Amino acid sequence: MSHDVNPIDLSVFAVSVLFSLPVAESSEMITGFVGYNVTLPCSYDAKHYGGIYMCWGRSEISYSGCDNEIIATDGFKVTQRKSHRYQLSGDLKHGNVSLTIIDAEMGDSGIYGCRVQIPGLFNDLKHQVTLTMQNIHNTTASPSSTASPETQTVISVTQGKPVHSIMMHFLK
Repeated sequence: MSHDVNPIDLSVFAVSVLFSLPVAESSEMITGFVGYNVTLPCSYDAKHYGGIYMCWGRSEISYSGCDNEIIATDGFKVTQRKSHRYQLSGDLKHGNVSLTIIDAEMGDSGIYGCRVQIPGLFNDLKHQVTLTMQNIHNTTASPSSTASPETQTVISVTQGKPVHSIMMHFLK
């Protein structure tokens, strides 16, 4: 009894496996506070690649482009923006394409995807961020005696001022 494999069936199987794999190369979780600016980090080596197209989408990273695109740049200037609340306030010419959400709201919670289109097949830099928004007036943060550097959270907040990063340390 022979079990010949049809090359077309094998190709269909390979493509279906490829498209079932996760797309994000890196991911992280960020906590933001209602009424403050929050920055979601993303960067690439602009010295090596120069100014190139990138986008932020409001969903998991797709296999091409950005689903639910909220902001995009050609590497030199913002070319598309869904709302004035979305800013690329980093230095684009140095590859800082971090997304700043101005005056963040509870509805900003969710998954964001940064895609930098690196030349060549399957070379794109993909970074996924899960943003959790909290109302600072209803939140009580208490230092934990068991916190370690691995459990520290980087939170970037501002209220109507340039973005500054604040490192919250909960150490013994």
